[in-house]
Amino acid sequence: MQKKTRFICIFTVTLLLFGSLGLTGIDPTNLSLHATTVKAAAPGAEVKAETSNPLLSALSDLAARIKTFPGLSKLLDNAKAKWRLADSSSLPRVQSMQHLKTLLHSTQNNVQFEKLMPETRVFSATGDAVNNAAPMPEPAPSMSTMKEAPAMAPPPSAPADGPMAEVAETDMGSGRGGSSDDFSQTNVQVAGVDEGDVAKTDGEYIYSLSGGRLYIHKVNKGDIVVQSVTDTKISANELYLSGNKLVVAGTRYDDTGIQTPVPLNERIAADVAYYPLGVSLASYLVYDITDKRSPMLQQTFELEGYTAATRVIGSTLYFVINKYINYYYADDMELVPTFRDSAAGDALKALPVDRIAYFPGSEENSSYMIVGAMNLSEEDEVSFQTYLNDGASFYMNMNSLYIARHNWRNENTSIYRFEVTPWSVDFTSEGSVTGSVLNQYSMDEHNKFFRIATTSREGNRITIFDRDLNQVGKTPELAKGESIQSVRFMGDVAYMVTYLQTDPLYSVDLSDPYAPVILDELKIPGFSTYLHPVDGDWLVGFGRHTTEIFYRDDSGKEIPAGTRDMGQKVSLFDVSNPKKLREADVMLLGQNTWSEAFTNPKALMVDPARKQFGFFMDGYDNFTTVIKLIGVGNGKLKDAATISCGRGIYSYEARLIYIGDTLYAVFGNYLVAYDLNTFKEIGKAGELTSRGYEKYVVE
Repeated sequence: MQKKTRFICIFTVTLLLFGSLGLTGIDPTNLSLHATTVKAAAPGAEVKAETSNPLLSALSDLAARIKTFPGLSKLLDNAKAKWRLADSSSLPRVQSMQHLKTLLHSTQNNVQFEKLMPETRVFSATGDAVNNAAPMPEPAPSMSTMKEAPAMAPPPSAPADGPMAEVAETDMGSGRGGSSDDFSQTNVQVAGVDEGDVAKTDGEYIYSLSGGRLYIHKVNKGDIVVQSVTDTKISANELYLSGNKLVVAGTRYDDTGIQTPVPLNERIAADVAYYPLGVSLASYLVYDITDKRSPMLQQTFELEGYTAATRVIGSTLYFVINKYINYYYADDMELVPTFRDSAAGDALKALPVDRIAYFPGSEENSSYMIVGAMNLSEEDEVSFQTYLNDGASFYMNMNSLYIARHNWRNENTSIYRFEVTPWSVDFTSEGSVTGSVLNQYSMDEHNKFFRIATTSREGNRITIFDRDLNQVGKTPELAKGESIQSVRFMGDVAYMVTYLQTDPLYSVDLSDPYAPVILDELKIPGFSTYLHPVDGDWLVGFGRHTTEIFYRDDSGKEIPAGTRDMGQKVSLFDVSNPKKLREADVMLLGQNTWSEAFTNPKALMVDPARKQFGFFMDGYDNFTTVIKLIGVGNGKLKDAATISCGRGIYSYEARLIYIGDTLYAVFGNYLVAYDLNTFKEIGKAGELTSRGYEKYVVE
């Protein structure tokens, strides 16, 4: 019976596939089995590639036809996933190790950089890297992966349409992800596209990271009971929830093959580094948390480099990894990144050189950029593609991933678009724009058009591209000499803040992508570093308040001499009429104050039902940390509550979570519960120290 059913399924898929081929005008008898047909070339010469891939197009059409049949859809998804593992993008591939060296040498000779210390690895006779490492603290990230440091604070350690429906950016009035559950979610840029954070909740449990450990607490108002403490054995900095699966993302340091320090005289003579390094691996751990008291490790995927960005849509983790290529000190085996996928074995393996793609004509071949997708529902082999390049800023919605990379030599930003599916991330097109990008909120896709805000020597502007990344429109250059501080795209209108001495807030009409129009400009003191929409008619700006400083010349005329920082502020902008912007209200939070939430939106708690924001704030005058709750209503900002957390507590990576009428302050694995009606403390677990870390006994 099973064989008969299987035969019927295969026969049906075959008929539908050939039907799809016929409708798309493709001759089924003349299919190429490779998406990229590489023409022969001498080593080091540019390799040309044909980009047609009729079979994958037919599979995509077939997927749309049978998506209502779960069994057939699952069968096709698996087939397509495996096809894409072997399939290449439309870019040419590296032909050989000599070809790779030629590409690297042409780039490294044109780039001024310091010689970094070598990475030493030990390989087995089969070419697999020996895996025998203990976890160590995460090394400092490269400039391309480091987040911007918040003002007055130490830098952090590590800042639609198509097959899926288009999802708008998050708005306080609409909630996040369309969920009606009464508990907080991570404040993300695009609804339905989750972003990793150090703490999350499902409404019954709170999951948090601290010191490389995963903590799970069962919470019920003031009752907080730790369920489990799991040593991840990596430097963990992000987690995700997806049904009964939990993902921990971070870095593991593999010190296999580290040698003793080389004496100075020998180092100079041999021109080698004093401290040979091990290998830093971007690590993704998938746990089955069906039993909260005993999370089970389901799959581990590690790839050499540093995580630049991650996102989760449904049951798929998408990731971008950057890996610097130490060309001058590396041998052949060290020129290619290593990876380990527990679904295919436990050994670290060197990536085959012919799986590396490159961008013809690019001068940025000093790093690898690895883009991939990981199925969280089952232990499938991870699909990823490797490119000679790297990425610095990332925007992702349900259908597209855009990666931006600033080229300092020509002051342009390269842009790469990837198509997002439930099984892979595939390169589709590339383009460029003048200037540099601030962060992910400077990018957006709407109605198949990509919009990006950039700063250059000539000023600031928004440029619009089609999905092939052909430029179709742009605004005039604005505020020359100033730089972008924040951007928020809200459908057909964009709001952009620039700053030098005052805070111009611009509104831009993007309804006609071929002819964007500047609608209004509002100048106020200070600037906003993050903008959050409320009900479509209001925009809340989180930033800093400043005052101008003047001096008088010999004639007595006042001359601007700069600005003085007066501390944090929250502004409420009325954007109901984008042609007449106004600041409806402002709340000054005091001088010498700092909050991570003002530079990292994921640290901002957003409560759509109460129209309320929550964040931690540190005071540098009295070394006191407080919780601030600020509401929005009737065109005003409301100081809902100020809750003292005590002295000597640094709130970096602390998070606020609400569940029903209870507010939880999460300091790693120390939790405090407050009643949201009275703001009184009603429970806590753990022992807070001056560093915000604690000791636990599992009950």
